[in-house]
Amino acid sequence: MFFSKDLPSPTSVFTAYASMAGYMMMIRSMAHELIPAPLQDFIYRTLRSLFFRSSSSTLTLTIDDDNMGMNNEIYRAAQTYLSTKISPDAVRLRISKGHKDKHVNLYLSDGEIVNDVYEDVQLVWRFVTDGGDKKGGGGGVGGRGGGGGRRGGMDDDGKSEYFELSFDKKHKDLVLNSYVPYIESKAKEIRDERRILMLHSLNSLRWESVILEHPSTFETMAMEDDLKRDVIEDLDRFIRRKEFYKRVGKAWKRGYLLYGPPGTGKSSLVAAMANYLKFDVYDLQLASVMRDSDLRRLLLATRNRSILVIEDIDCAVDLPNRIEQPVEGKNRGESQGPLTLSGLLNFIDGLWSSCGDERIIIFTTNHKDRLDPALLRPGRMDMHIYMGHCSFQGFKTLASNYLGLSDAAMPHRLFPEIERLIDGEVMTPAQVAEELMKSEDADVALEGLVNVLEKMRLKSKESNPVMMKQKESRLEMEEMRLKSDTEGTGFPRKNELFLSAQAYLSSKISPDASKLRMTRDPNNKNVNLHLSQGEVVSDVYKGIELKWRYLEGRNKTTTVVGEETEEAIVNWQCFELSFDKKHKDLVVKSYIAYVERKAKVIKEERRIIKMHSYSSYTLRWQSVKFEHPSTFHTMAMTPKLKSSVMEDLDRFIKRKDYYKRVGTWKRGYFLYGPPGTGKSSLVAAMANYLKFDIYDLQLANVQGDAQLRSLLLATNNSSILLVEDIDCSVDLPTRLQPATTTLGAPKGSTPLTLSGLLNCIDGLWSSCGDERIVIFTTNNKEVLDPALLRPGCMDMHIYLGHCSFEGFKILASNYLGMPHDSDDPHRLYPDIKRLIDG
Repeated sequence: MFFSKDLPSPTSVFTAYASMAGYMMMIRSMAHELIPAPLQDFIYRTLRSLFFRSSSSTLTLTIDDDNMGMNNEIYRAAQTYLSTKISPDAVRLRISKGHKDKHVNLYLSDGEIVNDVYEDVQLVWRFVTDGGDKKGGGGGVGGRGGGGGRRGGMDDDGKSEYFELSFDKKHKDLVLNSYVPYIESKAKEIRDERRILMLHSLNSLRWESVILEHPSTFETMAMEDDLKRDVIEDLDRFIRRKEFYKRVGKAWKRGYLLYGPPGTGKSSLVAAMANYLKFDVYDLQLASVMRDSDLRRLLLATRNRSILVIEDIDCAVDLPNRIEQPVEGKNRGESQGPLTLSGLLNFIDGLWSSCGDERIIIFTTNHKDRLDPALLRPGRMDMHIYMGHCSFQGFKTLASNYLGLSDAAMPHRLFPEIERLIDGEVMTPAQVAEELMKSEDADVALEGLVNVLEKMRLKSKESNPVMMKQKESRLEMEEMRLKSDTEGTGFPRKNELFLSAQAYLSSKISPDASKLRMTRDPNNKNVNLHLSQGEVVSDVYKGIELKWRYLEGRNKTTTVVGEETEEAIVNWQCFELSFDKKHKDLVVKSYIAYVERKAKVIKEERRIIKMHSYSSYTLRWQSVKFEHPSTFHTMAMTPKLKSSVMEDLDRFIKRKDYYKRVGTWKRGYFLYGPPGTGKSSLVAAMANYLKFDIYDLQLANVQGDAQLRSLLLATNNSSILLVEDIDCSVDLPTRLQPATTTLGAPKGSTPLTLSGLLNCIDGLWSSCGDERIVIFTTNNKEVLDPALLRPGCMDMHIYLGHCSFEGFKILASNYLGMPHDSDDPHRLYPDIKRLIDG
């Protein structure tokens, strides 16, 4: 027992404590000065392990997307796997939907937890965002926050995102050796079920992507059955021979050369192969690649299970000249080595070709004979596929696709005549398809095709009396000569829900709102009201109360281009939707669809036709209200031509499902004739008739193929893309060669090529959008490349000539108010008719 007289006085206690603290501070300062930091850490960890052993039995693993500069595949797998494990008790989730997605997608937000059980082991996942609170729920918009479009690692504004996986330490081996592989396998199954094919393009030495929506399949391809079967069998054999390729020491890749005249289906075959294999497509424009090192970097940035396609390789870049040293004055490569044939060969069949599995490389060309033989040998282009003129077998496929005809039971009465006329190199599949599209009546369409075939055969005989045809094999296959008895056995997407919510909520703004944004374009009749930061809109759906809140913010982004780093400020916007947890299924499956339907109606009611032009300064489309008054009623065209154009437009608009079945929902019109004959007025009449926006594309302002693709992707559906005076807006033939530095061209710019333009009009990129019309105008049709004018690019050619008497009567009605078809015409009409017809 202690008594108060045995205790030290408070003064002595505080004195001793102060002395001890002073000594400790002095010792700590000396240790920091004399002992290196790594040794300090070692001593600290050792002492901590001896005296402060943790009693916790929980181990936490951190999984982020940064794996020594490369993507962490476990992060991707966890991201996909956990999206199917979200708890009904989650209080904050992120929702998104791409325009091709059938269902909405839910992802975790910051701090949300997912519990999982594997072989009776309890595991806890948590998504974490470091760096402070984030407005808008786990990072706002743009795919951030636990598994959206953007993938982990360091966020745009410096905040890191990662997953934490916690479990009992004694199960560490089971988790690492069994649970993690289980997650990866399940994630692969989920991704395969959800898989959306992507089309990637090159922009500033980075891949940007959009959804590949090209509907082409082997069933719809106008190919001979034997050729089709050979290609499918070759693809199947390639896919199942992974172990075989490893055993024989070959990279798991396959090369295909597609060659033949324009309009024979080369791009469609690429799409059919991608759809058949479920492979992404990387569209590589060699004209945009400066050096061999850039080519290698692009290869490393592609994913497995993909197709790398180089269209029109014979004209995309002049490789033979690029083997030489750069010529003074050329802007390619400058101080570094240029792109060479050697670099390309190493890319497709050298050491660098082994960087990746399950790859397909495809070259297309109209002129096989112009290519270096080194590009065509086995191991590079393993299978050569000739895509020629339409055969009778191909015609029957097209007749089935376009007219629903089948020769299985009873062929059409005109089939024998068509078989006789189509034999030989008469028409391409694109030309045959264009004739079949002119009428939904099979008899009318086939009779028209017979007439065209007869004319083309007659024309062919007149131009080629001897008819010396060089038959070319439909298939040239070079298999690997290997002894073997048996075979071995991945442009952020626009969130359509945000756009729908934006339109829907603009009609639901509360009278009690304290702060709104007010806008009105110069020619709009009504004022537009929009939500401001933090404003709330309440809604009721089937007795459920829901609350929307609008949020916005700014992020700093850093982009590495070559050896330079660029920083920019990016604005983001998002809507928060809150409701009782128990109604989640109803909201996700029913309410969201209701919002989308209502938004579509609102947008149609508010629709104003816009005229868009491209600004080379802002690199964006800029728009004004389109007010051109031209209509088909006021056009000085012959009634027959006017009726033909309007019927063609009507047929195009109402045949969405038809176009989706046989190709992309687009149509090309070629307007040609002397100046002053109404080409621009006809474009305006078409826009007013269809209620379509117009995008006026000045090719002279486009710096390269990549920029052309970016402009195409920035256009809306239900629109007209117009290139006026295409013959003089840019000198495409000379721009097929390596570009020289031109006045005003940005440093490192690449040329616009004919190949790039064709790819946007009728290649893989033409499928990026619905209900599109492309119009070219020119005064000189004869100077244009025939590849631009063929069916599939320009489907309908419209000649606008000098004024006829029928046109004069329309003009007299428009300008003078004179009746068009009066029983008592003006006394001067007979003289005018006589003079104007002459």
